[in-house]
Amino acid sequence: RLVRYLKKGVASWYGPGFHGRKTATGEIFNMYEMTAAHKTLPIPSYAEVTNLENNKTVVVKINDRGPYVGNRLLDLSYAAAKKLGIQSEGTGKVTVKAISPLQALPHIQKVAESQHKKVYLQLGSFGSQKKALSLHRKIASNHLPSATIIAAKSKKSTSYKVQLGPIQSPENAVQLSAQLARIGIKNPEFVAD
Repeated sequence: RLVRYLKKGVASWYGPGFHGRKTATGEIFNMYEMTAAHKTLPIPSYAEVTNLENNKTVVVKINDRGPYVGNRLLDLSYAAAKKLGIQSEGTGKVTVKAISPLQALPHIQKVAESQHKKVYLQLGSFGSQKKALSLHRKIASNHLPSATIIAAKSKKSTSYKVQLGPIQSPENAVQLSAQLARIGIKNPEFVAD
């Protein structure tokens, strides 16, 4: 279920000082990716941000909490701020609208293509291989396309991501999401890998 959210306000951006640190989702912040920090929108979720001065629009993934300075609405990654044309000013007036992962999909696919990556449906990321395997088994026993478990190692730990894909089209994604919802897997996330 999508959160209804549409607000006008001031967006700022963050970059170099946070590059490589963990965000609130546990993902590593990359100032060159299209992401943003917001105080209340679900993590992870997607939002469409429009610069009210030049009407440029970007789609960002909300993967962090903030901004905590002044009464700013949103903290954009450097890349998102640059696309909107607010990186030199530091802030800009924007509208922020929550959109569903499916609405964000065409954008996610475009970005993935430009990086020679494909888009997958991520059903979960676990600290234990056992949990990932049990989700993998659940999918296999429900006649869904077979899922892949990807082990992502960081300095201190390994996370096990369960993914389906690659996603060929929005229709393909809608169909998979519906099949997953039937077995109780809600809000899968689109990731480029």
